[in-house]
Amino acid sequence: MIWKPSPNWGYPRFNHGRNGEKIVAIVDHITGGGWEPSNNWLLNPDSFVSAHYLIRKDGMVFQYVKEENAAWGCGLDFSLDLSYYRSNVTIPFIKNVWERRVNPNLMVVNIEHESSGEALTEEQYNSSLLLHFSITERYGILINHNYIVGHSDVNLRERPNDPGAAFPWIRLIDDLRRLKVNKEELLVYSQWAKARLDNNEDPRDTSAFIAHLKALGCEYTTPMRYGLPFVSVVGS
Repeated sequence: MIWKPSPNWGYPRFNHGRNGEKIVAIVDHITGGGWEPSNNWLLNPDSFVSAHYLIRKDGMVFQYVKEENAAWGCGLDFSLDLSYYRSNVTIPFIKNVWERRVNPNLMVVNIEHESSGEALTEEQYNSSLLLHFSITERYGILINHNYIVGHSDVNLRERPNDPGAAFPWIRLIDDLRRLKVNKEELLVYSQWAKARLDNNEDPRDTSAFIAHLKALGCEYTTPMRYGLPFVSVVGS
């Protein structure tokens, strides 16, 4: 994971914390363009836009804002009403946002994915999966579409295709639930992978990982596919 501090965070700007609010959800986005212009936009103080993370097509994860602080990814202007934004208030935390007129950025982790609407690459999906899992574990976020949502759920009028029809919602939720069940294996993997990297060995060698599980006397099903970017996420 690469740290790229954005100047766009906090309410007011540079105010640490989340103004007493707790993280209750993840909001997924797509950049709508390529890596370089998206990265530059998130780092531009005049854009008034940021996210906690951006996942590039090659699976590399970049962090722009610390999770303890609010990023500027899905804010609402409450001088405009619900009929303007067409927010999905069947989602509990979005309903709560409108009932209390609380900036949703104070309650969420924002994740961008490099995409113009096309499907995520496998490397990108796998990194996103483990980043989501890590966040849900840290904050006790429930794994369903009430708490893992798209920007379009918050602001349908202005972001109708964010993250769009190609975003793998069903696969993501299903895989997150599998990881929840198999998180002991995931911990074993992250420790093993770190040792492999320390020894300049490939942590993506599935046969070596199976041999490691057998040596530990672990029961296992088919090991999940892991890639290099995962190690920086899980082991961070």
